[in-house]
Amino acid sequence: MSDKIKKYNFYGWENADVTAVNDIYKGINTPYDLYDALSDIWCEYTCAPRLRKEWSSDNKTLGQCSITAFLVQDIFGGEVYGVLRPGENYHCYNVVDDKKFDLTSEQFGDEVLCYEDNPIQMREVHFAKEEKRLRYEYLKNELLKQTKIKKNEHTTLCYIIKDGKVLMMLRNKKKQDINQNKWIGVGGHFKYGESPEECLLREVEEETGLVLTGYKVRGIVTFCYKDVVEYMHLYTADQYEGELSYCDEGELSWIDKDKVMDLNIWEGDRIFLKLLFEDAGYFSLKLIYDDEGRLVDKELVVY
Repeated sequence: MSDKIKKYNFYGWENADVTAVNDIYKGINTPYDLYDALSDIWCEYTCAPRLRKEWSSDNKTLGQCSITAFLVQDIFGGEVYGVLRPGENYHCYNVVDDKKFDLTSEQFGDEVLCYEDNPIQMREVHFAKEEKRLRYEYLKNELLKQTKIKKNEHTTLCYIIKDGKVLMMLRNKKKQDINQNKWIGVGGHFKYGESPEECLLREVEEETGLVLTGYKVRGIVTFCYKDVVEYMHLYTADQYEGELSYCDEGELSWIDKDKVMDLNIWEGDRIFLKLLFEDAGYFSLKLIYDDEGRLVDKELVVY
């Protein structure tokens, strides 16, 4: 059974913990991700024409089975099967790695379908109907648009400043690191349910071995680069306990404050580091980079 906290109502959700076989749709890693995304896309237009008059936002999965099941197959592989329904129509569902699930089963309410000994469904047969093929293409295109940018990421970033030196990390130990070979502060991604302060304290201790005892929130940086939109909650700290330890994400070094700008850092980092070093007020800074990592636009508000 899936260890997800959230529960779903579609048939087979407990065991629908298969993983995507490609990365065409960024952020769609499991059928749960897909169900959540399609819940904002299923509409009257994607509903089978014969059922459109009955479709409503309270019954989003009505008439969506075949186009959804073949989209599931695109992302997760496996086979599409069909339950024969009145009118000689087939209700489609998926079997991936011997796990059966039906993202659109909720349309039947309390009715229990038989998911045993059903025939395989072929997309060539289903998409011989032009209207169905067009609905399927619409569903795919809308999902592509929705997943072109990843879900917003929240992180903390902290600069520990002590005796005229700043603790910096050269990110040189992780593969496919967006910060590869650049110097940054310490911090990382929020865990589920964490506050910014909880994330800050945990990440700093994990990366440096230091336990912060004095820190200050300084601003928020909206970082836009390729398919990443990251909200960095920015802190400085000047009091801590413990000794600096080994970090598996990069090389930690105390750098003279007046030498930090000479390091290989993001162009936008120079903007907020200047604000930090000048002890400016709380600020919101948006940084937009092109695909080559060049800063192409910025917006700054200091409060």
